[in-house]
Amino acid sequence: MKFCLILASALAVASCASGSETNQVQGRNANEVSSVEAAWLKDWNARDVDRVLARYGSNAMVKFVPAKAMIGKQAIRAGVAPFLADPNFHIQFGGADARTRRSGGLASTSGRYTVQYTDPVSHKPAVETGSYVTVWEQQKDGDWQAVEDITSADPSG
Repeated sequence: MKFCLILASALAVASCASGSETNQVQGRNANEVSSVEAAWLKDWNARDVDRVLARYGSNAMVKFVPAKAMIGKQAIRAGVAPFLADPNFHIQFGGADARTRRSGGLASTSGRYTVQYTDPVSHKPAVETGSYVTVWEQQKDGDWQAVEDITSADPSG
């Protein structure tokens, strides 16, 4: 929970697509969203703030419940940069337990995440788990950008 209160970055998708829910996305464009998310995970773990931000839309909203929402790349950068500078930072999301849905120019991914980081109070390594939802919007050039990114940590204890 401490991580959510401090972290100001991105990870998740709101379910905005209609139709049946499946673990495998059907169709070339839907598979592209899964591939984009997998590449984004590599950017997060490379701790490359510019590449992480490149996947956000210009007016994207990132919300780490219960922290205040970050809107726009400048606010997201300010929130994400300190965590990407943490040598203990490592995150896992997506993968086999993730779901991807697509409808028109919108898609969503959702699933579980695990993040390792340095606790700002104890200065010791810590781990947080939780759920995420990310909403993606297809751009005119065919690329996908995250426009909503929401995480919610599991209760501690």
